[in-house]
Amino acid sequence: FGALRAKGESVDALGDQRIVIAGAGSAGIGVAQVLMEAMKEQGRTEEEAKNTFFVVDQDGLLGKERANELSAEQKLFVRDTD
Repeated sequence: FGALRAKGESVDALGDQRIVIAGAGSAGIGVAQVLMEAMKEQGRTEEEAKNTFFVVDQDGLLGKERANELSAEQKLFVRDTD
C-alpha cells in the first residue's frame, strides 16, 4: 500500500495495478493472497483480482503448462502463457 501512497494514488486503486510477485514460495504467495483479498474487499471479483498478478519463480512465470508441479496455493495464480 505504501507504493501506491508514494505515487500519490489511493489504496482503492490497488485493483488497477499490475503486480509482479518475484518468488512463488510461501512468502510470495502469502503476499499475493493478502493483496488479492484486499482487492476483493474493494469490490473486485476473484477473477478480476487474480488477473492483476504475475507470479514468477526461478523457472519463470507460473503458467498452465506447469500446473502439475505446483502447490494448490500456487495454482491460484497460474496464468495462460499463450
